[in-house]
Amino acid sequence: MKHLKHYKSIGKKAIKATYFFFFLLTIFYASNIILINNRNIINDKKLKFEDSNLKCSYLWGWINFTNPALDGTTHYHGDSIIIEGRLFHYYTNASYHGYTISVIDNGKLYSSFNDVTDINGKFNIIYDIPYSGDIYSVHNISAEVTDPGGAIEFLNSININYRAQSYFDVPYPNIPALVGEDLFIDGYLRYDNGTAISNVPVDYYWYDNTFLVYSNVILTDDVGYISSIPVPDIISDSLSVKLNYSSLPYINSSERFISNPKTFSNITCFWDLSANPVEYSLYNIAGYLVSKTDNSVLINNKAVLIYYDGGYLTTVYSDATGYFSYTFSLPEGSGSTLIEIELENSIGKYISAFQFINVEQGSPPTPTEIPFLGFFLVFIPVLSGIILGLVGYGYYYYRRQDKISRTVNLPLESRIENLKILKDSGRLEESISYLFNGIYMELIKAKFGRTREVNETIRDFAIVSVKDLKLNPTTIYPFIQKIEEIIYAKPYQISDKHFYGTIELFSPVYFQLTGYNFELKF
Repeated sequence: MKHLKHYKSIGKKAIKATYFFFFLLTIFYASNIILINNRNIINDKKLKFEDSNLKCSYLWGWINFTNPALDGTTHYHGDSIIIEGRLFHYYTNASYHGYTISVIDNGKLYSSFNDVTDINGKFNIIYDIPYSGDIYSVHNISAEVTDPGGAIEFLNSININYRAQSYFDVPYPNIPALVGEDLFIDGYLRYDNGTAISNVPVDYYWYDNTFLVYSNVILTDDVGYISSIPVPDIISDSLSVKLNYSSLPYINSSERFISNPKTFSNITCFWDLSANPVEYSLYNIAGYLVSKTDNSVLINNKAVLIYYDGGYLTTVYSDATGYFSYTFSLPEGSGSTLIEIELENSIGKYISAFQFINVEQGSPPTPTEIPFLGFFLVFIPVLSGIILGLVGYGYYYYRRQDKISRTVNLPLESRIENLKILKDSGRLEESISYLFNGIYMELIKAKFGRTREVNETIRDFAIVSVKDLKLNPTTIYPFIQKIEEIIYAKPYQISDKHFYGTIELFSPVYFQLTGYNFELKF
C-alpha cells in the first residue's frame, strides 16, 4: 500500500510537469509569432518610408497580371482593353495599397493609362490601343509603378496584336462623266489614323441597278490618291459604283458605295438665246446642259464647242450649274439658221444639241459722215498701212525674241535613252509615267515656266495646258487621257502596243511645243 501511494504521487507530478511543458511551449510559439509579425510590420513600414522618400532602386515587389485570357488576343486601333493585376511584396506576399500602376507597351511608358492599387494590391487599367500602334509586330504589355516608384519584377506579361481599320476619303463626284470616259474620283484611301495607304490595289465594281456590269482594279499612288476610274460604255439611268479595299488580317476591309455618280450618255440643252436675232447685231448663245435621261445631272465643267450655220465659232466651258454663254456679232445672212453645240470628250463620241433661229435682215454698218471725207479716205488707209507694217514688224521681232528666250533647251537625247531603258527592261508603266513627267512636264517648264502644283492632278494640268497655256485640246486631251488610263486604270496590263500608241498621241503635242516631230528609233 505504501508503494502504491508513492507511485500515485509520482504520476501526479508527471502530469503537472507535462501541463507545464505544454504551457511553456505555447507561450514560446506565441511569442515567436508576435515577434515575426512585428518584424514584418517594421520592415514593411521601413520599406514604404524608403520607397516614398529615398526612391530606392532595389527589388521590393512583384506585379502579377491576373487576366491571362488577354494574352494572344487581337485588337483594332482605338479599342479599349482591361489590364488586371496585383502588386505585392516579393518576400512576405503582403499587398501594396495606394500605388499608381501605369501601362508599358513594347517598352514605352503610357503614364496616362493607370490605376491605383486597392487594399488587396489589385489594379484594373483601361488601355486604349493607340492609333499609331504597329500592326505588323507583336506588342508586349507590362506595367510600372510610377508613384512612388522603385524596382519591381513581373511574374508574367501579356502579348497582343494590333490591327487597323481603313476608309475611303472620297467625296461625291462633282464632275459628270460620259459613259466610256473616266469618272473623276479625286479621293484617298486612308488608315484609321488618317495616314495614306499607298501603292495598293483597290477593286471597283460598276452596277446597273443590282446587276454587276463591269469590274477592275486600280492602284493608289504614293500618297494614297485615287484619280479616276473608267465608266462602262453602256446606256443606263441607274449606274452606281463601289470601291472596295481589303488587306486581311492586318487591315480591315472598307468600301465606298456611290449611287448615281453623275454619269450620262447624252445631253439636253435648255436654250437661253437672245430674242429677235438681226444680221450684223450682237447675239448671245447660251443654255443649260443636263443629262438627257436625268435632268438632275448637270453637265458642269465641260468643254462646249459652239457652231453657227455649220461653222465653228469657239469653245467655252460650262460652269458649276451647267450653264454656258458666248456673245458674238451675227454675220451676213438671214432666215432659218442652225445653232449647234457639241460636247468635247476624250473618246470621240458625237454628243450634241441644236436649235434653229430665224435671223431677220439688217443693215450693214456704214461709215459716219465727217468733214474732209475724201482726204481721210485716202490718208487713213495709207496711215493704217504704215501702222500695220510697224505693228507687224514689232510683233515679228517680239515673237522672234520671245521664241529665242523660250527656246526649249533640254537634253532630250539622255531622256529618250532613259525612256528606252525603261521600255526595254519591261517597265512599261514607268516609261509612260516618265514620258509625262520627265519629258512633257519639262518641255512645259522650259517653254512656259509653268510647273505642276502639288495638289494638281494629271487631269487638272490637262485643263491648265488648254485654258492657260493655249495648247490644242484635240491633241492634249487624248494624250492626257491615255496617260491616266495606263497609270490608274490599267496598271501592269499594258503592252508594247499601248506604249507606241501613247507615243503617237504625244508626237503632235511635242510638235506644238517644239516645232519638230517626236520620233523614236527603237
